[in-house]
Amino acid sequence: MTPSALVSDRSIAFYSAVRTAEPRTLALGYMDANQAFHPTALIIDSPGPAASTQIVVPGDKCAAVAGRQYDLSAVEQLYTLALTLDPLRQFSLAVCGNSASCPPSDKQPLAHAALLRALAAQRQLRAEAIGPYQPSMPRWAPVEITQAKRGGHDEVSVKLAGNRAAFEGATVAFSRRPHAGCIASIDAQGFAACVIEDPHGDEHSEDEENGPVIVTYSGKVLPGSTYPPNTGVIDKGSGPAGP
Repeated sequence: MTPSALVSDRSIAFYSAVRTAEPRTLALGYMDANQAFHPTALIIDSPGPAASTQIVVPGDKCAAVAGRQYDLSAVEQLYTLALTLDPLRQFSLAVCGNSASCPPSDKQPLAHAALLRALAAQRQLRAEAIGPYQPSMPRWAPVEITQAKRGGHDEVSVKLAGNRAAFEGATVAFSRRPHAGCIASIDAQGFAACVIEDPHGDEHSEDEENGPVIVTYSGKVLPGSTYPPNTGVIDKGSGPAGP
């Protein structure tokens, strides 16, 4: 698979495999010298209302500096895969030594934005383990998304909290199902706003027009600092873009 721009060492080759039987499982991993596939992370899509993400770290890859770099890059690639998951679902996260030792999570379900924050925190732990050997390791600085104010029927706006460098040239995409949305630039104070439109001009039910709006921050990669893409959800009934 193509390495993400978020991955620190793009020379490492990652592969993905999908099991379509229930529960549907996407595995991220590497090939050994014998072309055997070894998973480092599993995204298990449970048939119920929650999806479960498990990070699997092979024990034989963690001791050496090179192993730590692989571990770090695997979590960064996993973050990219997690961005493609449905932001309206709920998730759980388990970190363990191997898939066999990963017990079912008994924690409260996570919103998509909270899952991304938890993965970013796991990435930071791995980056700190390499830091003394690679002082130039990029620092991740996630931004936080909150709803700025309630506007008209199709007016949407958010406030991003974070380093101002994360805003310049970055965008926020607003999406309301089935296919309405808009894209806004971010000003120097972290505000982004636009009016949702349906490019097809279709009429929608009241439930669709009042449905949740998915907010996606584009992210930004700078020398020394990475502001990873993340998401939020604007719910007309509750106000904030959910963490």
